[in-house]
Amino acid sequence: MKLKDPKLFCQKCYIDGAWADADGGATFDVVNPSDNSVMGTVPDMGEAETRRAIEAVASLESPEIEKIIRDAYDSGVSELVQSALYAMGQSSHPRWLPTVVAEMDNEHAEIRYEAANAVGELGGETVVPH
Repeated sequence: MKLKDPKLFCQKCYIDGAWADADGGATFDVVNPSDNSVMGTVPDMGEAETRRAIEAVASLESPEIEKIIRDAYDSGVSELVQSALYAMGQSSHPRWLPTVVAEMDNEHAEIRYEAANAVGELGGETVVPH
């Protein structure tokens, strides 16, 4: 495939205002479905890059961003749950308060820590028992 402007085909991912490779340098092929030719490669982003991306969009308001945060929270992966709680707090939207308050009793200290910070960011100190 030939582009008039090859600069339009970036073989990186955009995270927090910058084009980035995967931390470990892993990539995967982008294949043209019409002829199975390899058009290029893109970074094979992992958990660490996903966390940075979730945390970077925390303050943006849109249904898509809310879904990204919710999906990270629902993933069950401890590190992504932590990032989702961070993002919930940074969003400053009270809709997240019941979720973060519920995590104050989580068995994992890292999740409780992020939940406590998020409660503070959301102004929910009065709903947390002392």
